[in-house]
Amino acid sequence: MSGLPNGWESAELGEIADIKGGLAKSKNREPGAATRPVPFLRVANVQRGYLDLGVLHEIEATEAEIKDLALQPGDVLLNEGGDRDKLGRGWVWEEQVPLCIHQNHVFRARPKPGVVDPYYLSYWANTSEASAYFLSSGTQTTNLASINKSNLSRLPVPLPPLPEQRRIAAILNKAEALRTKRRTALAKLDTLAQSIFIEMFGDPHLNIRKNKWAPISELGRIVTGGTPSSNLDGVFGGPVPFVTPGDLESDSPVKRTLTDKGAAEVRTVRAGSTLVCCIGATIGKMGKAQMNSAFNQQINAIEWGPLVDDCYGFQVMRFYKAQIRNWGASTTLPILKKSSFEKIEIPVPPIKDQTLFSDRRAAVEQLGSSQNQSLASLEDLFEALQHRAFRGEL
Repeated sequence: MSGLPNGWESAELGEIADIKGGLAKSKNREPGAATRPVPFLRVANVQRGYLDLGVLHEIEATEAEIKDLALQPGDVLLNEGGDRDKLGRGWVWEEQVPLCIHQNHVFRARPKPGVVDPYYLSYWANTSEASAYFLSSGTQTTNLASINKSNLSRLPVPLPPLPEQRRIAAILNKAEALRTKRRTALAKLDTLAQSIFIEMFGDPHLNIRKNKWAPISELGRIVTGGTPSSNLDGVFGGPVPFVTPGDLESDSPVKRTLTDKGAAEVRTVRAGSTLVCCIGATIGKMGKAQMNSAFNQQINAIEWGPLVDDCYGFQVMRFYKAQIRNWGASTTLPILKKSSFEKIEIPVPPIKDQTLFSDRRAAVEQLGSSQNQSLASLEDLFEALQHRAFRGEL
């Protein structure tokens, strides 16, 4: 690395941390090998700047594997791959659960004592500079990217003296705390919307209001997405959003778009349609199309008909997220076939009640809009601080 501040050095990640790949779910063992279930981290758990442990799965592992892969406080977790935005993202393990390991799509970087602060290292790994390195050094397909241990080990890391690393990490921790508070406020607003739904309609699984039930195939048009051929010119970079699972449940704009030519190669649905990931590690994630949108083959869309309000339809499907995950969990690659997806039955209350819920939900979303604007300002502030931090300008 060039242009480092006075007193700073540069090192490769493999020189300052012990890097370890995780356990494959399909690992071959000797017949009769004794195993036991243990919590493990997946790509979905390892977010940029925090760990999402809301759903923590277990994996069968031998005692030797558990001993070898058990996470320790201060370990930095980095995603091996997935959607392009997931590559290299991560955060610090703080022993949130007593014993946990990681799967093979998550790397563990254990900082060498007295050399690098884990929070400083994690913040650096989440910069745009580091992300650019991961993408340029990894392998990529149309939608996915991955990086191997050798290339990850060569990530350049700027290294100020350890006290300065800790000072930088402390400043960024304070900025990150503000972002976390705003995200928490937004999550509470989302919980409020669910509470309004329960108050008006009850738990849709119980149907205490005795509404009629119908399969979603009878309540709207169900469409499975696709991806334009990479051999075609002029299909990406246009006005049509191209939604992938990484865009679902995110307030950020979609990362990729299609031209009208690209959209003609795949399927699109109207604004208000419910989008559901039905294949892969993020099975069950949902979103609502904000405008006429295309989407990839991991997603099924429901374009609701006259009996279902768009807002009600989206909200009621969210109650089926756990079931969708479970229904698709029987294979190595989780998948809920379209033929099974379209048979999901939901209660259908009178449309006037659905519309009233939509109006109440809109009021909550208006509050959320102001919170999102505040979060966007905090994101800009954090990015500016982060940029200055690793240039020695804080």
